Amino acid sequence: MLIVPLRPRHGFTLVELLVVIAIIGILVAMLLPAVQAAREAARRMRCTNNLKQLGLALQNYHDGVGSFPSVDAFGNNGWGFLPRILPHVEELALYDQINFKDSVACANMQAAYSASVTILHCPSDPGDTERDDRTIPSGSCNGSGGALTSGSVTGQVTHYVGSFGDGYVVGESLGYTHTSTSWANYGCGGCNENGGGVPTANCPQPGDGYGGGQYHRGIFNYLGNTKAVRMKDVRDGTSKTILLGHTSGVARSTSLVWPTSTGNVHGTSLPINFNLAYARTNPPYGYPSWRGRGFQSHHPGGSLFALCDGSVRFLEDSIDMIPYNELGSRDGTKR
Repeated sequence: MLIVPLRPRHGFTLVELLVVIAIIGILVAMLLPAVQAAREAARRMRCTNNLKQLGLALQNYHDGVGSFPSVDAFGNNGWGFLPRILPHVEELALYDQINFKDSVACANMQAAYSASVTILHCPSDPGDTERDDRTIPSGSCNGSGGALTSGSVTGQVTHYVGSFGDGYVVGESLGYTHTSTSWANYGCGGCNENGGGVPTANCPQPGDGYGGGQYHRGIFNYLGNTKAVRMKDVRDGTSKTILLGHTSGVARSTSLVWPTSTGNVHGTSLPINFNLAYARTNPPYGYPSWRGRGFQSHHPGGSLFALCDGSVRFLEDSIDMIPYNELGSRDGTKR
């Protein structure tokens, strides 16, 4: 009987094993950015859809009422424009819980500003949507509950805000000092040379630090002291005027609470993502209250915007300020 000798079995040497592990590591490193990019593309698509639906809701509201929602003046009832469109985003039950004749600060309204409305949240934003450091406008209640005036409250933020356009914002504390001459240099209404709203040669139509005032040229006036804007007031063309923009739940004012008038209207006088860049270099993320109401997002390279015609566009944060402010204004010609 022929006996065949067994061949010795050879395993991997340590060097071979290390080489294989190194190759796998290189492949994973090459694949990971592609996976992350695919995930961000999916998140950006969801965010785009959110803005699209909110834009359509505002158009539906306009068709029914004849104008876009107005924003309550600060210190009045304190309701913003977002709760007005709840029936148009399948949130009728939440809408029915709100009494717009009472202040947003009334005790029985807490369910409103604590409610999580999914369509208002961007999946790319890393911050918690519910914050316990919120400040809300206070006012009187018509016998339906005591006003919440004792310190901070817990509330839900929104990542989508209305546009007050190219109005003046206080950005000096953030290192942005162009605001006194932006009328001449940036083709926009974002100027206020004396802080008191008095016209000057360089700034014949001054704005308020919150982006409102009698010369307001956007869609939503934060102060609520002008008439609600109608489609026919958008003289620059609905496809050339920003209706809604993006903000960050990380670099945000403490007054950012979704149903209130405070913090929910931003403008184009600050560059896109300026606030977010500032917050990243000044931890913990944040800046003084309302100073710096510029649009921002965690989508790489820019931010998403809904225009008055219902379309959604991605604007790069390198966009020149003149065309950016023209998009912010409903009458975007240089003055």
